[in-house]
Amino acid sequence: LTAFAKAGVDADALAAKLGLKHVEAFGGEAEPNTPNVGRVGVLNASLAVLDARVSDVFGHTGLRISGDRHSHIDRVAVIPGSGSDFISVAADVSEVLVTGDVPHHRAVRAMDLGLAIVDPGHIATERPGMEVLVELVSRVSEVEVVDLTHANPQTWE
Repeated sequence: LTAFAKAGVDADALAAKLGLKHVEAFGGEAEPNTPNVGRVGVLNASLAVLDARVSDVFGHTGLRISGDRHSHIDRVAVIPGSGSDFISVAADVSEVLVTGDVPHHRAVRAMDLGLAIVDPGHIATERPGMEVLVELVSRVSEVEVVDLTHANPQTWE
C-alpha cells in the first residue's frame, strides 16, 4: 500500500473503532497535494460519552481531553497519528478532533476555534489501522505474517 492508501485505511479503522456513523473523508485541504487523511462522522453524544468510549477502546493511560465534557457533539473528526496540523480544517467540519501528539499551543488554538481535542496518543490512534492491515496482508500474502499490534512501542513510560 502507498502511504496515502495506508492513511485512509488507518482513518477508516479509527472511525469504525469509535463507532462513528455516516463517515466521510476530510483533511487534504490543510497541505497542498495531500490526500484526505482524516475522517469525520456522526456520534450525537456528549464529550463525556466520547471520553468514555475512547477510554474503553484505548485505555485511559495518557488520555488528554480539552473541552466542556457536558457539551453536545454531533460530528467527530479523526486523524490517526499526529493530526494537529489539521485543527483548523477539523474545526470547520466537527466539534471534536480525536488524534495524537497535540502540543499545548495547538490545543489552545483548537479551543479558540471551538474545537474539543481528544488525544489518546499517537500509537493508540494508529493501532486500529495496523490491525486492519495485518488482517488484509494475512489474507492476500503467501508469507507468514507476524502480528505485533499487541506490542507496546511506547517511548514514554
